[in-house]
This record gives sequence, structure tokens and C-alpha cells, in this order.
Amino acid sequence: MANNATTVRVTADASGYTAEIDKARKSADAFMQTQAAAAERVRVAQQAIAEAAQNGSNASARAINNFVSQLQRTADQAGKTRAELLQMRAAQLGIADSVSSYVRQIDEASKHTHEFTLNSKRPAKSP
Repeated sequence: MANNATTVRVTADASGYTAEIDKARKSADAFMQTQAAAAERVRVAQQAIAEAAQNGSNASARAINNFVSQLQRTADQAGKTRAELLQMRAAQLGIADSVSSYVRQIDEASKHTHEFTLNSKRPAKSP
């Protein structure tokens, strides 16, 4: 009687799997940071609303929330370059990896523009 058993061996490169796990980890980290920032903004807004009520302010909760959100965005953006702001926004949208090459191009162009500005402000050497 003939043996009809078949053996199949499968091997795979785990680098793609590892890359996807790393991507998921980055996404989860960004999500947790976003949630922590949102919780902090809510805490600050609630504190501001309570303070406004205690001081007899007529400001609405909506106006206070809008102001707190605007302050948070301004604080998050303070001191950042254009490329850093774009990377931050891309991370918030969950597309940081997809657009990183574009952000890098913008960053490189900004560096060259900055060098040009610095060089043009130097006084010319006299002959």
C-alpha cells in the first residue's frame, strides 16, 4: 500500500510582521498621549468653569472650553518648527508614517532657506 502523506514546510520573513507590530505600538502610544492630553484639557476647563462661577463671571462654558483648547494648542506648538508641527498633526491623524517623507522634504527645504537667510544677513567682506 502506498503512503499518500504530504508534508508542507512554510518559512516566512518576520520583518513585515515586526514592522506592523511597531506601527501598531506607535499608534497606540500616540492614542494614549492624545487621550491624556484630552483628559488634562477637560480637567483644566472644568477648573476654569468653576473659577469663573466663583468669581461671578458671565462667561459661558463653551467660551471657556474654546479658550482652554486654544491655549493648549498654542502651548503645544510653542517653539516648534513647521516640520515638527506637521509631524505632530500627522501623528494626531494617525498618518505619521505615511507622510514622513513629505515632512522630511519640508524640513530640509526649511533648513536650506534658514541657511540662506543667515548668509544674506552677514555683512559683505571688504576687498
